[in-house]
Amino acid sequence: MKRSGSNPYKNIIKPVYKLDELLNVQREVSKPPDSLYIGLGWDEDPGENKRHYRRFYDDELENVKDLMGEPPFICYELKRGQTRGASKGWWPFGGNKEDESGATSTE
Repeated sequence: MKRSGSNPYKNIIKPVYKLDELLNVQREVSKPPDSLYIGLGWDEDPGENKRHYRRFYDDELENVKDLMGEPPFICYELKRGQTRGASKGWWPFGGNKEDESGATSTE
């Protein structure tokens, strides 16, 4: 792709047409590899620009470091339960957790 002059790192590539003198029709030249790009659309005439190739990623875009970099989402660690004011319950043999101060915790 570099030899043909197109950038192999682009996400969308438009096809390039060249005249086939033997049949006198426009033919697409320098197609991108099928392992990296998916062909979408159809051009009845070469100047319509409906046909294009879109880059294919086999993972979610959030996980592609070259494309997104660091995740744009804010992540928090969540805890369930409470540390103060929890009751020990009526079952005397239950394994009650306690925090540093000795109070019952349900985390």
